[in-house]
Amino acid sequence: MKNVFRTDGWFSRIADFLVGCIEVSLLWILCSIPVVTIGASTTALYDTVHRNVRDGKGYAAKTFFGSFCANFKQATIIWLLQLALLLLSAADLFICRSALIEKGIVGVFFVGALVLFLFTAVWMIVSCCYQARFEQTVKATMKNCAVICIGKMNWSFVMLLFLLLTLFLGYLMPFLWIILPGLLFCLYQGIMEHIFQDYLTAEKKGQED
Repeated sequence: MKNVFRTDGWFSRIADFLVGCIEVSLLWILCSIPVVTIGASTTALYDTVHRNVRDGKGYAAKTFFGSFCANFKQATIIWLLQLALLLLSAADLFICRSALIEKGIVGVFFVGALVLFLFTAVWMIVSCCYQARFEQTVKATMKNCAVICIGKMNWSFVMLLFLLLTLFLGYLMPFLWIILPGLLFCLYQGIMEHIFQDYLTAEKKGQED
């Protein structure tokens, strides 16, 4: 029983992990309140999960705010551009759905509008993850992330399912939002780091080691 509560025991590691998830989730919620900062806060969320939370390391707040400030400008530009597309696709989806109900000819585009909306949602998430790991221009980041979403369609679908499940759980039990963002991005971190292995340069790997 004593081994369970050792600082290097499994109970301590799980506790550190859950506390880390709660900490980064609350930081993400706080920094996302202005809405325009969601891109930067989501980038910082992924970066902190990657550097601290997954391995149970401390100083999550320091990593979060450091990443938030470092990526603020570019992450915000990318976020606003993609948000505009998301809102446009949402409007198209609403129009097509209304036409479909009324049996209008525009209703045939409903599936296309739905696919565009869901694709944009995943694209936004992948862009934040990519921004946290690579230093590239806005154009290159958006293009590469779109390529990832299309080229790794199976993983894009899995990420979408995780997102929908998280939103569903958050809707049923709102109190879970104090930990859901951190848990979600722990799942995303495993997926994205697997994908990023094709994009990481030897120099980048050396810096991480």
